[in-house]
Amino acid sequence: KMPFDDGAFDAVVAVKALCSVAEPRAVLREVSRELAPGGRFGFVEHVAADEGTVLERTQLLLDPLQQVVAGNCHLHRDTDRLIARSVGDPAAAAADSAALFSRAEAAERYIVWPMWPIAQQASGVVVK
Repeated sequence: KMPFDDGAFDAVVAVKALCSVAEPRAVLREVSRELAPGGRFGFVEHVAADEGTVLERTQLLLDPLQQVVAGNCHLHRDTDRLIARSVGDPAAAAADSAALFSRAEAAERYIVWPMWPIAQQASGVVVK
């Protein structure tokens, strides 16, 4: 919980941060709370590699050690999919507590091999 009023910001940005928090869903709830209606949440995160790839197997193998040596950084966290599941119809938000944002404006996954083992990256913008 951050010491800001509800709707205090027009934009919030996270860069390579959601991999290491204990409760990423709680962070998204807090971001949504702090955003004004129509406010944007931009993110650039490393994420879990695509299923069945060598990169995924490497992430899964190294993940426990990574968490210990890199401040709880999870190599294989589906952050972009968690954010995507947080987008929904705001009118249905009371019925579906997963709806924290009204729409996604942009989202993409891409590989940056020099950043191995965090080569799988995702970026995007969602709107409250």
